[in-house]
Formats: sequence, structure tokens, C-alpha cells
Amino acid sequence: MKAGFTFLAVCMLFTAVAAVPFDGWEDTTLAVGNFPLALCYNSQNDRVYCLSAAETVYVIDGPTDAIIARVRVGSEPHKLCYNSVDNKVYSSNNWSQNVTVIDGASNAVVATVELGQFLFGLCPAPQADKVYCAGPFCDSVFVIDGAGDSVVARVPAGAGVLVMCYDIHDNRIYSANEGAGTVTAIDCGADTVIATIPAGSGPAALCWNSLGNKVYCANAGTTTVTVIDCATNTVAATLSVGAAPDAVCYDSTDNRVYCATRDSGTLVAIDGASDTVVATIPTGTGTMDVCWSQRHNRVFTSDHNTADVTVVDCASNTVIATVPTGDGPNSICYNAQDDKVYTANGNNNSVTVLYATTGIEEGLKPQATSRKLGATVVRGVLMLGAAGTRQHTAYRAGLLDIIGRKVMELRPGANDASRIAPGVYFVLAAQTQAVRKVVLQP
Repeated sequence: MKAGFTFLAVCMLFTAVAAVPFDGWEDTTLAVGNFPLALCYNSQNDRVYCLSAAETVYVIDGPTDAIIARVRVGSEPHKLCYNSVDNKVYSSNNWSQNVTVIDGASNAVVATVELGQFLFGLCPAPQADKVYCAGPFCDSVFVIDGAGDSVVARVPAGAGVLVMCYDIHDNRIYSANEGAGTVTAIDCGADTVIATIPAGSGPAALCWNSLGNKVYCANAGTTTVTVIDCATNTVAATLSVGAAPDAVCYDSTDNRVYCATRDSGTLVAIDGASDTVVATIPTGTGTMDVCWSQRHNRVFTSDHNTADVTVVDCASNTVIATVPTGDGPNSICYNAQDDKVYTANGNNNSVTVLYATTGIEEGLKPQATSRKLGATVVRGVLMLGAAGTRQHTAYRAGLLDIIGRKVMELRPGANDASRIAPGVYFVLAAQTQAVRKVVLQP
């Protein structure tokens, strides 16, 4: 391919834009209603939804971090989930015993599904276009049709269903039955129970391993994780991980499951092939939730007692950052499109928004103009100029990568960038320390 040419008028941009030091991970903190307790991400409209105990869902715009809507839901809400097939968000409302259905495009309530039971857990089954809902005092799982927003089945399960996960390979829902100490496997096509599998005391979290076709159940009443083989619906292994394991997530890059232990203050890495513990990583204490960023291959933990997020590099299984949040972070979620992590901070009524990587902050602050400045796309050759001219010997700059390392010295005129890996970079002026984002394309 013939190399393209992009002219970057550095002096003109530098007089309009000043660099913002990026010495941390935090993007912003948003005030929300009383005791935020759950989060979910709408990938179609690039929005994050935060559920507050004040019976309100706050809709956060991914690119701008602005709260763009407030949606009323039922009494004593507990959980959220996103149905990608129909672009809907669901809120399980414990005291009003119903589920509020929110349209993801308009942020309007399109249905209220009455179930007549105290409710807690929610889980979408995209292949079946259904949403499964259950509660702590219910021995059944309710099945809601995603298109029609109506109850189409009630499936018997063990007592006290708090959480569920979906196995897309077999089109099954697995429910963790806290009261019974079991996991129920439900076929989503027929909505029938196909197996009841023994777990440890107080099963509190589930995740599905897509490569091994296994489900991992964190047993909060013990120190163990139960591994279930989905092909046979039998226990494949029982692993000792630490006190009160209550959150799990799956890293498909390394085929590992990460389990947070609330009382031990650790994150345990489990190899998905051998089902053995390969690392125990110190975190904050009282971890309530975990999420994984595929782009950077990192796990983020919401540490309730220490009011922070621990960032773990999965390649090395080491802590690379501990980021302060609001008081009492509980739920956490990842926005892949904008590369951000969100925590719901229950004790100070806020949501903390974090960048999922470190480097120079992408949000440039205008000084002399209010015009929003986007990234410059570069293919092959980056042209550096100044003062409205094509060449100017007084200006020098450096090309920095996403974590702030200089990868190339830039001089006025043509700079051959064809040997640099494609991605996001920043031009930093030597004299003014002003910055401009560029995207190198092959």
C-alpha cells in the first residue's frame, strides 16, 4: 500500500490545547441517588446503567460521562441485566415483586412484569431471547420472553437463588441456590431442569468458562470454588481459595478464572485447563465484584472495605495499581467501547469512572477555543509543521505511546511512522508540553 501523508499543524493546535497531566486512573465521579448497588452496560447505545436503592436507574453516556436520563423502577430494586437481542435493560424489584423493563434506545419503561415473589437475581439468555429471574425466598426461576416481556415459564430450582450465569454453548442457565447449597442446570429451549449439582455452602457467584465449557461456583460460606463440567453436569473439581469467595470472572485470553475472596483480601487465579490455583494476588478487603478487560487483559476488583479498585495484570498475575474510589464500592462493570471501568459506591452515593489503562489523558482541555479537537489519523508519514507553515525548525516533538513512553523523535517536515505498530499515540511538544492525539493506521 502506498503511504499516505498527514499534515499536523502543531503550533496552531498547541496554542489552543494544553496538556492535562494523567497521573492516575480516575476519569470522573458522578453523584447518583441513595445507595447505588448495581451496574450494567448497554453495548448497542454505549451507555452504563446504575441502579440506586432510591428506586431509580441512572443512565450514563459512555463517551461524555454525563447522566442523560433517570428512570423510575419498582420498590427495593436489587439487580440489573442487559438483553442485547432486544436492546433492553431489566431491574429486579424485590419489595414490589416485579421486573421493570427499560428500552435501551429511548430509556423509557416499556413493561412491568409482575411475578408475585421477592426477587434478586437476573440473567439474560441471548440464544433463547429470554431473561431469567429468581429471588432469595423462591424455589423457582421465572422465565421472561425477551420480545414480548411476559412470563412464559416457571422452572423449579433449589432454595434461595441469588445469582445465575449463561452457558451459550449448550443454551443453559445455571442457578446458584444459596439455601440448598446446589447449582441447578436449566435447558433454555424447553425450560426444564436437566441436573442439580452439589456445591459448597452459600454459593454466591457463578461464571462460565467458554474454552473449557465449565461453570465455576464461588461458595461464600466456605473457602472453596466448585468446578462443574457442563458436558456431564458433574463436579470436576473443588478448589480451596480462601475465606468467603464471593465474586468470579473469566479471562478468555489466558483461559483463567479469577475469584475474589472477601475476607482473605485476595484474588485467586485458577487455570481453566487444569483447574488448579496458579496465583494468589493481594487486593483490598471486602471485595464485592470483579470484571475483566479483554483489551488490556486486566482484572479489576471493587474493594468495599478499603474503598478502592485493585488492577491486576493477567499476564503476570501482579497488581499494577490500586485506585481510590468513593466509599463502599460494590458493583463494577467494564465499558469496552470507551475503555472505562465503573464502580457503584454504596456508602457515598456515587459512581467512579476509571480509565482502563494509564497514559496521557485523552480528554484534552481547550484553552483558547471551545472547538472539540479529535484525533489525527496518520497512515505511513506524519508531517509536522508550525505557525501555519509546512516547515519550521524551531519546533520539536515526541511521539508517545499510550503509557507515555517516547517511541519516536519528531522533527519539522516528514516523519516516517510506517514501522511503528498501529494504535493510539500522542504528539508532545518539546517547548510547550502541549499534546495532541494521533491514530496510526497501517
